Amino acid sequence: MIQGVTQIDKEQIANPLAGALLPLESLPDKAFASGAMGKGIVIEPSSGILTSPVNGTVIWMY
Repeated sequence: MIQGVTQIDKEQIANPLAGALLPLESLPDKAFASGAMGKGIVIEPSSGILTSPVNGTVIWMY
């Protein structure tokens, strides 16, 4: 497995931030933590650099 890529049900998600991966349930925001906004993960950034996992531009971030 490539460092920074998590395998979930044979789908690969590139990590656009350096940092710790945490479960969605660890968020204080109940809408996200409960899964009401969909499945996901939390990345606690360790640097101020965000890169797009695709050839594109990040225009919105929660």
